[in-house]
Amino acid sequence: MTLSNLCLILFLMIQFADAYTTTYGIKNGLKEANPVLRFLIGKLGLYVGQLAIRLPIIAMVSYFALTGGLEEWAMIALVVPFAALLANNLYWLRRENI
Repeated sequence: MTLSNLCLILFLMIQFADAYTTTYGIKNGLKEANPVLRFLIGKLGLYVGQLAIRLPIIAMVSYFALTGGLEEWAMIALVVPFAALLANNLYWLRRENI
């Protein structure tokens, strides 16, 4: 298994965890900080709004990772900011004792 494949698996796990913590936080009174996602959730609902923004990103990253279109450094560069977003979600859930 290559580093790119490991990063893709990590990226997908982070996306799932981010979606879960976002859903959990919103259902427990927190507000979405991303204005684009907040707009989509307002128009399409919590689940469809998240899918509308996440699925294209997941599809594009997966395609390029699996076809060799993303080098290892690029995969790592994608994982880091999404991990930071997940850490931010966890911070706010803990801060608000949710």
